Amino acid sequence: MGILFELKSISKSYPTSDGRALCILNDLSFSLPNKGMFFIYGKSGCGKSTLLNIFEGLMKPTKGEVLYKGKNVSKFNEKELNNYLKNEIGVVFQSFNLLSEMTTKENLELASKIKGIKGKEKIEELLKRYNIYDLKNKKVSLLSGGEKQRVCLVRAAINNPNVIFADEPTGNLDKENSLVIMNDLKEISKKCLVVVVSHNKKIVEEFNDGFLDLTDGNQSNFKGISNQDEEIPSEKKKTCYQSFIPLMLGKNLLKNFGKNFVALFSIFFSIVVLLISLGFSNGVKNNTINLFKDYQNYNSFRISKVLYETVNDSNLTLLKTEKPDLKDINQNLSKYKNIEIHDNIDYFFGETKEVKINNVFLDGVSFVPTNNMQTSNVVYVNEAFSKLYKKKLSKESCIKEKINLHLKRSYFYENKSNVGSNIIKEDFMIYIPFFIEEVKDEFSYLNYPKVYFSISYFEKFIDSLLCNNIFKNTGEKISYLELLKKAEKNSELGSFSYLVFLDSKEDSLNLCKDKENINGLKIDNDPYTIVSSFEDLSSSLSNGFIFFIFISIGCSIALVSFLSFSSFILNRKQSAILSIEGAKNNEIFLVYILEQIAIGIVGVVLSFSTIKYITIFINNIILKYTKFANLIEIPINYRMDLLISLLCLALIFVFVALPLVLSKRREIYKELKEE
Repeated sequence: MGILFELKSISKSYPTSDGRALCILNDLSFSLPNKGMFFIYGKSGCGKSTLLNIFEGLMKPTKGEVLYKGKNVSKFNEKELNNYLKNEIGVVFQSFNLLSEMTTKENLELASKIKGIKGKEKIEELLKRYNIYDLKNKKVSLLSGGEKQRVCLVRAAINNPNVIFADEPTGNLDKENSLVIMNDLKEISKKCLVVVVSHNKKIVEEFNDGFLDLTDGNQSNFKGISNQDEEIPSEKKKTCYQSFIPLMLGKNLLKNFGKNFVALFSIFFSIVVLLISLGFSNGVKNNTINLFKDYQNYNSFRISKVLYETVNDSNLTLLKTEKPDLKDINQNLSKYKNIEIHDNIDYFFGETKEVKINNVFLDGVSFVPTNNMQTSNVVYVNEAFSKLYKKKLSKESCIKEKINLHLKRSYFYENKSNVGSNIIKEDFMIYIPFFIEEVKDEFSYLNYPKVYFSISYFEKFIDSLLCNNIFKNTGEKISYLELLKKAEKNSELGSFSYLVFLDSKEDSLNLCKDKENINGLKIDNDPYTIVSSFEDLSSSLSNGFIFFIFISIGCSIALVSFLSFSSFILNRKQSAILSIEGAKNNEIFLVYILEQIAIGIVGVVLSFSTIKYITIFINNIILKYTKFANLIEIPINYRMDLLISLLCLALIFVFVALPLVLSKRREIYKELKEE
């Protein structure tokens, strides 16, 4: 006799809320051969499904053991249980437990891949044998109950298992379909053992080769299957591995489209923000150099000498400035060619300054001396001045307009001659007409209305103006310019500094960068100060971006992980179906991990392929309101791109895999519980 199963004193009990033990199965002992149709019969709640779960290895008995080919099923390790479910048994469920989003053929292909069955001919043959060939491309959700159960039966028999377990296979079927399924199971039982759980006494009487009547979990009535001559089948050869993962992966991607779209957008957004931040930092660095060179007075430096004086009986140190010696300037700036040095004329613009165009006053206008304009009364204005002009005079263009500049300043001259008063008050009165030739398109950050004029022309103009009060008191003819040149180093008239102009943009930029290393001299360049201020602000903004990026990436990865884990939780029954077919846990986890890796790859590719167009769009908006043509300049660095991509995918892998691996161990029989 070929004994396939042997039950020895099987009992199963559960603890109750009041601390007692509820006995479901009580001391069952019997054996089953390798062929025939055996029924487990009884009313609902008597323990039929519990006994079937113990047979299948999904539940452990409280006492006793179930031997399959002499091996204790309840002591199978994970590998042995997986092999048992995959190669030795097939299962038919009352509620079918098919994957409803798949077609009939796809459900069977999935089972065949898990169980390692080669060739589509086998599936085609079974579909025809069980009269469901015409349903192969129809989603199982659209099938009738009888059709679904036949698909379920084909799935269970697809690898010719040694045992088929059927839990209430006719429970959801009408009489006609019930007979079809039972006849099919009866036919199968001629080649292997079929164990059927049923409460339908009529079916049991008609189809059984043997049965167990469970009354309150006790073996009240038992009929064994007649002796079989054949020996029990030997262990099956290991089947050829066929991965079911690609099929499940494709279905999951479609099934979870909404969640996957959110995950994709999250990854795409994070990478785009990261690349834009890198591009912003790079663009600011490159643009600030160009911004500096766009100023008309980029080559103008105000240079003064720094003096430190210690206050008696105090730790305080006073900082004073005065005009440096020309020798010091030339010595410290010897590496720069064609240096042009002028006395600082700021004093003349420091008290009363009236600016008129067509007798309309313009407030807040600054006059900036330069040496890179023709020596004439032609001036350049910046965009901020042009806007002020439009606002005040309601005209579009200020080109060719005349600016009337009126300067007035009082100066107390220390008379060292023996003629006249010791202190002479000199009133500087200057009227200069200028004509606007060009509007300079400068960087608008911290900008204000400016008029650029030739310092040589201004010097020539004030050289033609005599200091009248000094002449009246001393008889000495001194022009405004001569008085300026004779001013003491610490005189307010001399503005405590010189104006130095360099010949080239490169020299000007180099001096701006090197000015802190020149001891004893204080060197100021207004354009560089503005640009540096913007660069510092941008750097702070970039650092804020970096902080935001880390939060964004962290949130994206967490969101991807959460969405993946939520899909896994919501699809636990799907995972349980795969497990009962013989799929390994790590393979099931890999489906969900690869799903998000696939989303990650798409997100990475989409990010890098569209960032060029996103950058162009952002730069166009920035250019509309600022001077920047390419503020976002993403550096081309394939190694960096590859590193970002691999890091992103690695983080997705870790944070998706970790919750799955650490999740509570699944109890398959509970997830497959009939609904």
